[in-house]
Amino acid sequence: MNKQAERSPRDRLVLEYALEAPPEKVWRALSVPELREQWLPTGDLA
Repeated sequence: MNKQAERSPRDRLVLEYALEAPPEKVWRALSVPELREQWLPTGDLA
């Protein structure tokens, strides 16, 4: 069996972006699949 590793607050990655749009518009673009496809790349990011 595998023992799950304990995580500390330092084990995370935080990305911050300054977007020139109201939060409601950004949230809609990320939460509606058709709009999200326009914002985010398709396929692998690496």
